Amino acid sequence: MSEQDVHPDKYTKFRSSYKYYIDTFNALYQLKTENEEELIKIYKLIKTELIDSNKYHPQIIMRDILCIIPYNNRYTKSYLFLAKLISDDYQVKMVSDVK
Repeated sequence: MSEQDVHPDKYTKFRSSYKYYIDTFNALYQLKTENEEELIKIYKLIKTELIDSNKYHPQIIMRDILCIIPYNNRYTKSYLFLAKLISDDYQVKMVSDVK
């Protein structure tokens, strides 16, 4: 085996370590709903897996959500709804570096 071959054990180890992050961002990037109940489920996932576990700051997750909008602008209202939920719960007043 060469040095460039992928080691499944290492990949699996890292995948399980960052499962919370990967699953949450997959849900955000693949967002295909305007249904409020489903958006609240995604919000609860963000809240429990990232924010409340102190793995991600609310300002940073809001910035990331706002930066995803250009890639999936059909669901802009859904992303803004998620950002509003985070803003209301965590009193986020300002988000910097939104591109």
